[in-house]
Amino acid sequence: MPTERQFTRLYSLIRRFLIYCGVIVISLMNSCSAARATEAQCAEIKFSLSQQATFERQAFDARLTLHNASPLPLTDVKVELRFLDTQLQPVQASMESVSSQASFFYQLLAPSMDLSTVTAQRAETLHWQIIPTRGAAVSATTRYYLAAKVSYTQGERREEFDVQPVAIMVKPLPELTVDYFLPGEVYGDDPFTAEIEPPIPFMLGVRVKNSGASPSIATTIESAQPTIRENQQNLLTQWKLLSTQVGAQPAERRMQLNLGNIDPDTARVGRWIMTSQLSGRFVDFTASIRHGDALGGELTSLIKQTRQWYLLHDVLDTRAGRDDILDFLVIEGNGLRLFSSEGDDTEVSDVSIDTTSQRKDHYLSLSLPKNAHFRYVKIDDPWKGKKPLRAAYRGDGSSLPLANAWLSKTRNAQLQWHYSINVFLPPGREETVITEFSEPSQENSGQITGRVFYDKNGNGLVDKGERGVAKVPLTLKGIDSQGRRWLQKVKADRSGRFRFDKVAAGTWSVNVEPLTGFVDGKSSPGTASGHAVAGQIRDIALSPGEKVNQLLFAKQAAILPDTGQADLEIKWIFPAVMAQSYQPWSVMLVVNNLSPQSAKDVRVQVSWPIRSISHKKNRSWSIQQGELSAHPSYWQKGEWNIGEMAANSQRVLVIEGFMRLNARPQKVNFFAQVGSKSLDDNVDNNVAQQSIVVSEYQQKNPLNVDFNQWIEDELAALASKATSKP
Repeated sequence: MPTERQFTRLYSLIRRFLIYCGVIVISLMNSCSAARATEAQCAEIKFSLSQQATFERQAFDARLTLHNASPLPLTDVKVELRFLDTQLQPVQASMESVSSQASFFYQLLAPSMDLSTVTAQRAETLHWQIIPTRGAAVSATTRYYLAAKVSYTQGERREEFDVQPVAIMVKPLPELTVDYFLPGEVYGDDPFTAEIEPPIPFMLGVRVKNSGASPSIATTIESAQPTIRENQQNLLTQWKLLSTQVGAQPAERRMQLNLGNIDPDTARVGRWIMTSQLSGRFVDFTASIRHGDALGGELTSLIKQTRQWYLLHDVLDTRAGRDDILDFLVIEGNGLRLFSSEGDDTEVSDVSIDTTSQRKDHYLSLSLPKNAHFRYVKIDDPWKGKKPLRAAYRGDGSSLPLANAWLSKTRNAQLQWHYSINVFLPPGREETVITEFSEPSQENSGQITGRVFYDKNGNGLVDKGERGVAKVPLTLKGIDSQGRRWLQKVKADRSGRFRFDKVAAGTWSVNVEPLTGFVDGKSSPGTASGHAVAGQIRDIALSPGEKVNQLLFAKQAAILPDTGQADLEIKWIFPAVMAQSYQPWSVMLVVNNLSPQSAKDVRVQVSWPIRSISHKKNRSWSIQQGELSAHPSYWQKGEWNIGEMAANSQRVLVIEGFMRLNARPQKVNFFAQVGSKSLDDNVDNNVAQQSIVVSEYQQKNPLNVDFNQWIEDELAALASKATSKP
């Protein structure tokens, strides 16, 4: 008889599984041709996107070896797996992939056919894969037992025995909801014009939310390129993938999104940015999901549901404590809803009918009503799309993210373009939003400027006596908004200054060439929204006609004295009220040393907007371990010389002045950057820039702000926050 009465091998493993395959069917209603416009006949083209999702999950590998040491064969061998709970009571398991109440799905991997005979003096091993279902461990790791009953015939006798139970620990599983987002309209060539217009990029987005009790590990979604399923009128069409994003970061330009690990009660988002050769309107958007039967099908599925939504726009939740990843503003029936990148969904109120507007020069002021929900406004564009939107500002003068103010166009019943201005705001009181427009810019009219310099002390700032690096080569490369790749090379002038002209809207990186005898020191993105590392500034997002400046590349001696490690952070703080012309004003500049080591010779260079604000006086404070104390100010001619900063300390500079602008709204830019002799690996937070809008003097509603009280309150809040840090 067999000598083994226990599993010869049983272990838990994390295995990567293809969780589901699916097809998204998209119907694109092409804009009617001019010749057929009066007939209102349009062509409908159906596309499909094949989707696959994979991630790692727990499975069990079980092996049972039957040794037949006798001279007679074992026939009619039967092995029945048994799953038991902690009380050794039977638990339902299934080898069928249809959905049921089973806690486990299992399948025999070897031998390939059912074992019925074990020949004399031989051994046979049975190998199973066991996959827990969602119900096996809901919120905590749960113990189960695996046992087996073995029976066989030897000669004339029927024998059976039990394999002793072995404990297995089942971990909770993720439970995923997959949401897809697609815009209602896409813009390619306009059939109503003679010229051929370039396509405007659109976005196919996805959010994977985990509402289970366990992380989803190494989550990947892969999409094939769209393929045409139906095209009865044989219209020429083409899709092009421009870029890919995961969260807020660019990813490799491919149809695969590596979302990584998704913790319980969180979500991860990804985006494919594409263009379509056709202009049209998406009229249908459905997704069908099929789970692999070989891995348990519906029984072991961790996909709770898939949903499809029409995207109105990518927006940003600007409430305190939220991430900087774009969220999805979608159309839900007759209403609107915000699908957050963090996983929560929130109602959005359309307050367009209750919003009033006032136009003055190239500014348009919108007065929004208060609302307990997020607010969305859509009003007619008085310039009918002829002026680009340059910026938008909230009631406190702070800049509104460009994602939350945008222009749109749709065709009306007469097949003419109707242009609109759109604004998205968080819940709040009555508020005025000022939108700023500019004259149309020529194509490829952007500019990137900066300087390469010899950094003698290694602080990353251009100090007195530090000269520029002449004739050093620099390279600009990237992808414009139409998906075209660009490469431009220049050399710095005799003072080390460089300039890239005729730069298109897109995402760019600037590299400086190595210099013999020197190493690349600290870099600074200046007014650009890029990421700086030694010798490179990348991810510079440039809008049409935008000009960014004050990029810095430092070259320094290969060997500098060790001055420790620092992590300096700088930021502006403004009063929560819109500034007015010919009225007092105060701002705060805060520098933090986030490092556990002191920072040596800390200095801040401030590009003070002297044409807009008259400086009256300045005061500075030091905050260390929550203790607020006055500190001598060394700010002179746009430089704040702090000196040594203790570990985990803070310095605050309050600058008090007087607005002196003419009688119309104007934008005022504040820019500052901090540096020290200490090594700082994170230079992205060494720059602080912010724009505010200053309104004309409002005689009937003048500023009523006690700036001294505001200063006291802000300093107390900073000190309290420093005290609460671990």
